Amino acid sequence: MAQRLRKMGELAREGADTELATFLCRRGVAELPSGAPLAWNALALCALVRRLIRYQTEDPETLVGLEALLWLGAGDCDDVSIALAALLLRCGWPVRWLVGFQGDQGVHVWLQTRVPEDGAPWLDCDPSTWRVEPGVSPMVLGELDRAEAFNLAGQPWPRG
Repeated sequence: MAQRLRKMGELAREGADTELATFLCRRGVAELPSGAPLAWNALALCALVRRLIRYQTEDPETLVGLEALLWLGAGDCDDVSIALAALLLRCGWPVRWLVGFQGDQGVHVWLQTRVPEDGAPWLDCDPSTWRVEPGVSPMVLGELDRAEAFNLAGQPWPRG
């Protein structure tokens, strides 16, 4: 799993350094009202990825970056999380992966971000589903036993 999350982080960083990411960031937040809370930017980008990229499972499992994913128009939870991470990183927001487990099996990936200021809470963003609102953890659906956080290098996030 660490190797897969590391590759996802590499693809997200690569995508963040593109003109496409800049364009999508501007597009994603363009309709927010002036003076809106800063966290709304992350939620708007999550909703944008949901609109642009259709969720579908993959067999065999692959990982693709932002540009390829937009060209394909569809991807699984890993892929859409890479796309959203690229946009958030482009905007200067920190990102960490969340992996949801059923038993010992990692079965779902989403991410968390936070307003880039000290003490801000982490905000769940799952671009793969409309079943939860941006900002709400998919854990509320009751389909996952637990979630663990990892940095973009695939290392466990320190607890506490």
